Amino acid sequence: MLSISQTQKDDTSRVHFSSKSKFIFIVLIGTAIVVILYFVSRYNYLLFHSFAEGFSIVIAFAIFAIAWNSRRFLDNNFLLFLGIAYLFIGSLDFVHTLAYKGMGVFTGSGNNPATQIWISTRYLESLSLVAAPLLIRRRLHINFVFLTYGLAAALILTSIFYWKIFPTAFVEGVGLTQFKVISEYVISMILASAIWLLYRNRNEFSSLVFKLVVASIAITIASEMTFTLYTDAYGIANMIGHLLKILSFYLIYKALIETGLRSPYDLLFRNLKRSEQRWAMTLSSIGDAVIATDATGRITFMNSVAESLTGWTSKEATNKQIEEVLHIINESTREAVENPATRVIEEGSVVGLANHTILVQKDGTEISIDDSGAPIRDQDGVITGFVLVFRDIAERRKAEQIKDEFIGLVSHELRTPMTVISGALSVAMSEGVSIKESKELLRDAVKSSEDLTQILDNLIELSRYQSDRLRLYVARKDVGEIVQDAVEKEGRHLDSHHLTVAISRDLPATDVDEVRIRHIIRNLLSNAVKYSLANTNIHISVESKDDNILVGVKDQGEGISTNDMTRLFQPFERIGEDSTNQPGLGFGLLVCKRLVEAHGGHIWVESELGQGSTFYFSLPI
Repeated sequence: MLSISQTQKDDTSRVHFSSKSKFIFIVLIGTAIVVILYFVSRYNYLLFHSFAEGFSIVIAFAIFAIAWNSRRFLDNNFLLFLGIAYLFIGSLDFVHTLAYKGMGVFTGSGNNPATQIWISTRYLESLSLVAAPLLIRRRLHINFVFLTYGLAAALILTSIFYWKIFPTAFVEGVGLTQFKVISEYVISMILASAIWLLYRNRNEFSSLVFKLVVASIAITIASEMTFTLYTDAYGIANMIGHLLKILSFYLIYKALIETGLRSPYDLLFRNLKRSEQRWAMTLSSIGDAVIATDATGRITFMNSVAESLTGWTSKEATNKQIEEVLHIINESTREAVENPATRVIEEGSVVGLANHTILVQKDGTEISIDDSGAPIRDQDGVITGFVLVFRDIAERRKAEQIKDEFIGLVSHELRTPMTVISGALSVAMSEGVSIKESKELLRDAVKSSEDLTQILDNLIELSRYQSDRLRLYVARKDVGEIVQDAVEKEGRHLDSHHLTVAISRDLPATDVDEVRIRHIIRNLLSNAVKYSLANTNIHISVESKDDNILVGVKDQGEGISTNDMTRLFQPFERIGEDSTNQPGLGFGLLVCKRLVEAHGGHIWVESELGQGSTFYFSLPI
């Protein structure tokens, strides 16, 4: 461990030393060039000017060359737009160099034409640097850009050399005109705006490219300021301005050419790299398992959900054939299912696995899955691989099973009271049936209709809760009176048990939904009747306790075991050995729980085996 750590430190030290040495070397070379150019300017200023402008012209043309030749790969229009702009900027700088006093190309013109070309080119450059950030995410019409810059360059040269209408920028023996000086300040303000726009779009560039471009523009501003000071085209201020221009173009070179060639992902393909990262993050974050392969069926990508379901890590699975990782069998026959990748590549369309398909995980565990596969095509339509999306459907199958059981149970429970009602009414209307017998039959029909109503009411309440449509219609009521009345109505049709009620005096009124409280009492009484012996007592109590109205329903049944208590208030649960013979759907207590909680109260049970059970619910006062 010590030797490895030491090696890492040595490597880090060498990297820092190499970077530092490179920086020192560049500074020394740059200093040497500046010194040489200074002495060249002292010896022959025209030669110095040609060197300085020649450097910027070469860089301008190079920017265009790299931007133009890489335009098909760019999804960021910043570089392409600036490349076209610098083609014309470099061309105008070339004409400026030829027009400079002493070159002898444009005889008898003095310093004014060269200065006019200079200031118009700087306007063109500054406006281009402002426009470039605005075009990063917009469609670039290349022909229109070429036409616009071509017309601008033609108007500049024509207005200077042919029409001679361009404002005077330099007067021999006097120096710069007010137009030239003010223009330098305006250009500097435009360049400052370009820095601000770049800052707003800084996320579109790498940190290095952003800093280099901003530094280049800032130095260009400094260069423009020095060009407001000279009175002699061969003077020291003019020389400093050209040296700053060289540095500015060098930084543009570093940002847009060297960085673009050495680190293309930082500039040319920065947004493409971001898109790939977002794509990978999206596939890794979705809830379904995703596996992608190449055209031969070898795995190239696997998200975390796929890792969890297959038991393979992405590192282990990469480059393996998909059937090695995705072991799929038929649930009934236990035979291997055809490789989905083969089907996708053969059929060239989206395919899905058959029903009852089992995925055998790496450790042998089996899970039910559902999936679909689709081909991955290139721009020519050739299949280069396929992507498989699958999911664990154990919960869904369990839900479907519960749904089927629920439908069967509801059908049975609804059919029972309907059969009693239909049979009782049919017999009661028959000839020869006595009045006493008719009353008994009608009483059975009424009781069954009430059972049917209770089943339907419970279904409706649960449906409202599941769809978030359970609304209470509360009013200030005396809960004791509601309970007393509900018990009396239930007792009229109840001969098998004795009902007793104990209600405390001076109960405070509270806000409740009377219909729902009656529903709760009816369910709890029905539950007590089902699970207690005939001719026993069911006691209902109502009292005030700890800022709550407390209602209790006590039976004399067999009681509830500790294990069974954990199953109370769950759907389809009916407790006890004889529960399967009891009528009802098994969610009466669940409905009570939902309605009590909707009132802001709580419901619970206290029970001992052989001692009966008491169901309590509280309502806040």
